[in-house]
Amino acid sequence: ISTIFRKHTEKVGLSCLSETPRNILMWSHYASQHKGIVLQFEIAKSPEAMLHALKIDYSNEYPILNFAQDMSEQLAKIMLRKSEDWKYEKEWRLLIINAASTYLKFNPEALTGIIFGCRVHDETRMRIQKYLSERLNKKLSVPSLYNAKQHQSQYKIDLERIK
Repeated sequence: ISTIFRKHTEKVGLSCLSETPRNILMWSHYASQHKGIVLQFEIAKSPEAMLHALKIDYSNEYPILNFAQDMSEQLAKIMLRKSEDWKYEKEWRLLIINAASTYLKFNPEALTGIIFGCRVHDETRMRIQKYLSERLNKKLSVPSLYNAKQHQSQYKIDLERIK
């Protein structure tokens, strides 16, 4: 059974999204210790991609599987369950069958913001600048830019808009 599930999960494309860009642990775990970036999307501008996102079920219990039911339902139970310890992520996932190792296609206008981590490298900023120039050349809107800043007296992240 494990082999069958592994075979099927290897084919699933998975994109993870969060409701919040300010969680300090998210920046530590998923943005290379605050050296990465966060992309902000407006769902309504790319519904064909984003409206299929499913909310993570946080529980301290493993999902109960019924192998007599549809395999894709059982895979979803596994791929949409995480320990309650991860609840701070406020995560949603896009699961796309037979899309492993591919890129999520979305309307470029859906990208409405880019947030640079507190410790982002200049090289990353330059790559984003190049990407924004390409967008301008294609007559696409430029997303809002923000710097994530460590709060002066609290363990939290503030966002400062770049003008």
